[in-house]
Amino acid sequence: CMTASVTSRNFDASVSIFKGKHCELTCINRSDNYSPDGASWQTVTGELFYIAIGGTYGSSGDFFLEIKVRDVMRTFF
Repeated sequence: CMTASVTSRNFDASVSIFKGKHCELTCINRSDNYSPDGASWQTVTGELFYIAIGGTYGSSGDFFLEIKVRDVMRTFF
């Protein structure tokens, strides 16, 4: 599982996660400045994911993007 979060001081930023091919991208999650948990998604070996940073009403500015990777431990019986 991965989580992307964005913070900015001078504009209302959002992060969106997409998957798919070229013109057929699908948004799988989205988060903004005010969502402390960020946008999470499950990774799949061999599949590409795209991260887009945007601003409300086209606003722009400096931002910090943080990406966390969380290992998921599974127990099999």
